[in-house]
Amino acid sequence: MLQVTTPQIKKDSIRALGAQLVEIGATYDESFIDACREAESSTTLNYVHPVSDVDVVAAQGTIGLEILEQLEDVVKNIYSLTSKNM
Repeated sequence: MLQVTTPQIKKDSIRALGAQLVEIGATYDESFIDACREAESSTTLNYVHPVSDVDVVAAQGTIGLEILEQLEDVVKNIYSLTSKNM
């Protein structure tokens, strides 16, 4: 589930991976509330928060480690990792 205003390229990428995409809510807050309600009442859906989920945070750390391993000359790397950037 994504908010209706999510960039089309992100929606297309999600669909290309084979996911069924449901667009709800005009804002992040609206879609967050709707997604939580759907997951709560479902026996097959799980809500994964885009930045507060332990697996999402672990993946962000993994990306940082891969950068350090693959780019030997990296001394400092500053970047924003949010659900919009990943």
